[in-house]
Amino acid sequence: VRRWLLAQGDAALLARRDTEVARRDAVVALLLELRASLEALYRQPLDPAAMRAAKAARLAGAQAEYAALRAGWAADAGYDAWMAAGLNNAKLGTVGLYHRLVPGFQALLAQQGGDLEAFHTAVAALAQQPEDRRHARLAALAAQWPASAGAHSD
Repeated sequence: VRRWLLAQGDAALLARRDTEVARRDAVVALLLELRASLEALYRQPLDPAAMRAAKAARLAGAQAEYAALRAGWAADAGYDAWMAAGLNNAKLGTVGLYHRLVPGFQALLAQQGGDLEAFHTAVAALAQQPEDRRHARLAALAAQWPASAGAHSD
């Protein structure tokens, strides 16, 4: 998307997209932090009632953090419906898996010199491997990918 917008030469549209990406990254960071917090909670030796109460408090805290983020976004309601539908382990799991793999795919694209056709060929070859090997390969690529390169931007 970013490449296409740059090619269009529309600075206002590019700036709007950069704002959207920054907001998405802020929401993702909040959700990944919540996911890590819940994983740590689940390792604690708590009785079921205490576990439920602690989980509910963390979920409510994340909703409050989102509301604070959202307060600075004027009329942008991009994540409101998703957040209002409630947070649960399944939703957090999908966000975590996807965003854990993005840096590996970005590194693979960089390894292909930004050539989308070569990237798609490399991804097709990667898809032929078993899931554990695919994930290991993407993790290795991500480890080589500089964090400053925009791990979650388009």
